[in-house]
Amino acid sequence: MFSKEKAMIIVEKIKETRLQAILISNELQEINYDLSIIKAQIERKLIKKMGGEKKLAPTEEARERIFVLARNADEKYVELYKKSISKKTMLEETKVEIKFLQDKLNIILAVMKNNDSHD
Repeated sequence: MFSKEKAMIIVEKIKETRLQAILISNELQEINYDLSIIKAQIERKLIKKMGGEKKLAPTEEARERIFVLARNADEKYVELYKKSISKKTMLEETKVEIKFLQDKLNIILAVMKNNDSHD
């Protein structure tokens, strides 16, 4: 029923899934970096256009509301933001898969140990 071979298959799958999580995490970092650059460009453009931060809006909170609307109007930013959310979801799903495989491996090992103790 449960064997060392089956356990090793699951160990290999855990390894593959962990490597997949690393790749997704790296992609997410790249997307977040790109988002930060686009965000800065959008904000800088507005500040420059208005002749300074205070002329754009008198308070930091008011400026941030304007920046949020400006980012939302930028197609590239919105596209990357959605891609970021998708990658975050993929990463969380991968983490759940890793946890599931680890739990499965633990059950197999426990059954194997129990079977060995009854022999």
